[in-house]
Amino acid sequence: MNNIGKLLIAGFTCINVLPAIAIDHPNYVQESKIISAPLRVVWEAVKAQKVNDPEHRRVISTKGPVSVVEEKFSHIPVLGTATCQYSQAELSGNRLEYKMISSDKFVAFEGQWELKPTADGQTSVTLSSFVDSGLRLPFADKITRANTKRSVSARLVEVEQWVNSDKKSRIAIK
Repeated sequence: MNNIGKLLIAGFTCINVLPAIAIDHPNYVQESKIISAPLRVVWEAVKAQKVNDPEHRRVISTKGPVSVVEEKFSHIPVLGTATCQYSQAELSGNRLEYKMISSDKFVAFEGQWELKPTADGQTSVTLSSFVDSGLRLPFADKITRANTKRSVSARLVEVEQWVNSDKKSRIAIK
């Protein structure tokens, strides 16, 4: 096999392995929460994240299970506000992956939501996220990581609140 062929095979191998390695990257923020609802209800809440805050997020396009979302992030230390377009792919009814397409300030933005049913009928939700602000200042990575951690925690709370408000509306209808 010629060198170009070997290079292509190595490249495709790396592309297929990267997502699994990336989640273990030390700069990824990962947090889990148990939500008292069946997986299908929590899955709808996770998918609703892309449209539940129209002041900051909007769907640009959707093709099957893949959407392109534009999101404005505010109050970011040093950066102020950043706008990011990312693709969001719904996979197998329990995992959603997102990856930056473009941003005015971020160098990288990616992650995934993963849902697993628990034995008692609840749902374990894990959100993993990585943001690189592109800042090359002392402690910039620690500041970005802390900000990402706050955002991940807030997103999990939003999902739980959506599920609980949805439960209330279903009870009111019955």
